Amino acid sequence: MTERMKTSQTLLFLTLSVTMFLSAQDQPDMTILFDYFDSTVTIYVDNDEIVIEGDGVPSHLSPYFVQTYGQTQNGFYYWLDSDGDGINDLWMQTPANMNLNPNRIAQQGYEFRIPLYPAINPNGPTDTFLGPIGVSMNGVPFFNEYESPTETLTNQVIQSFDPGNGHPAPQGRYHYHFPPESLITVTENNFLGFAGDGFPVYGPKNPDGNNAQNLDDYHGEFGPTPDFPDSIYHYHTNFTSPYIIGAFAGTLGTGFGGGGGGGGGGDPPDCGEVPPGAPCCGDGNCGGPETETNCPEDCATTIDYTIIVNEFMAASQNCCDDGTGEYEDFIELYNYGMEAMDIGGFYFTDIITGSFLYHITDSSASETTINAGGFLVIWADADPEQGPLHVDFTLSGSGEDIGIYDPNGSAIIEMSFSSQGEDTSYGRYPDGAGTWQFMNPTPGMANTEELSLNNNIVMPDQYIIHQNYPNPFNPVTTLRYDLPETGLVTITIYDMLGRQVKTLINQTQDAGYRSVIWDATNDYGKPVSAGIYLYQIRVGPYTKTRKILLLK
Repeated sequence: MTERMKTSQTLLFLTLSVTMFLSAQDQPDMTILFDYFDSTVTIYVDNDEIVIEGDGVPSHLSPYFVQTYGQTQNGFYYWLDSDGDGINDLWMQTPANMNLNPNRIAQQGYEFRIPLYPAINPNGPTDTFLGPIGVSMNGVPFFNEYESPTETLTNQVIQSFDPGNGHPAPQGRYHYHFPPESLITVTENNFLGFAGDGFPVYGPKNPDGNNAQNLDDYHGEFGPTPDFPDSIYHYHTNFTSPYIIGAFAGTLGTGFGGGGGGGGGGDPPDCGEVPPGAPCCGDGNCGGPETETNCPEDCATTIDYTIIVNEFMAASQNCCDDGTGEYEDFIELYNYGMEAMDIGGFYFTDIITGSFLYHITDSSASETTINAGGFLVIWADADPEQGPLHVDFTLSGSGEDIGIYDPNGSAIIEMSFSSQGEDTSYGRYPDGAGTWQFMNPTPGMANTEELSLNNNIVMPDQYIIHQNYPNPFNPVTTLRYDLPETGLVTITIYDMLGRQVKTLINQTQDAGYRSVIWDATNDYGKPVSAGIYLYQIRVGPYTKTRKILLLK
């Protein structure tokens, strides 16, 4: 057992007492939980086992879905276009504070078998492992808190989670290491799925509305749940390690494990079974090191790109000199990896839904290589003749997109931004972190706290309420707005009949760039139904209303 597998007298007592309780009582009817599962998941009883079959495709929006059919690589990646607009119905733009990994979501063929009557293992709990350790009610596997056999999740991996708190591994295997945000209701006590030992997994709260307090070392407890008021052993997710479960209290079923953590997960397929053009042997485990012998020539390999957008400026007037005596917009890249990375051959764009991609030459490695822990500045000046780091577009100070794609056209970074003041950049502090702030520009150099404009901020010059993001959304969305002066701010949600749903803000606020989150609940804390809503901001003489779409 590992260090985190601490068997104590208390746990032994709990194990024995729960075992005796289950022996003395009728076994719980786990089939009452079947109705929670998505229609895309097949779940049934086979003798003394529950069988769960699914494709592992999440039921919520994610930037990890391919955007257009041309990116599906001969149908390998998941594609759904019910309205015929040429855009994947489940794709969403990448949030600005998210580090998109290069993998995309593909359909799987999972079959998990768990005990119909789960019971505490009399030999004590067993450690979790890399790969699936359970399955959520939308068919997506749960993973443990480890990125590799020896390393827990790093901040960099955590920042790659989409708004649903999942991400895909090589071969498109989407999974959750964290509690799946899109599946947790406002009550936060709902059933989320099964652990590999058959015990149910719930959100962080008990039926009384309070956070579960008496959990064992593995996030489990014996007590009532909304579905089992007479008590059952169950797990609670939490945003502290081990996040979902820390060990199997019961006897493990089949179909779980298979390796892969962090960006990995699951057994790699046989190379010959991978569709042409799709990632192959991305984790190096398909017959050994990746070679032409064990990977077909028409099968591309997955590369772990370790670059992110660290700072950018979209409204340059008197900053910053691009080396030619001109003041230009820029995109600063940061390499958080341990090895140098060459971006030669990559594609850049300022409209991620468009068709224009600017190609960075792959013949100037000395200029296009980013050292480990280093920076590289791409000048968005529409002057490509000035060198390999000058792209053929500029950035808009009113807001638009930044997209970066590898030589195969797979998205590495897709992000959107809103309006920016003149000669003011937007950057991460510290470098590579998920926290963004307005800054005095420092292209090619580290961002420091002293450069923040939090105490010397360039104020907006007009009232603006930006379109919420994401939109459509589920379960939360962010409303951003700019205040040029201090005033009483009221932000209210209405339904399409004009009835007030929720007041988000009703207070005096200082001038600046601000935001508020709506979690799809009304003034009474109850979740609202899916549909179109309106959100309105009122401050002084300014009133603005926008539409917002909630999905379920």
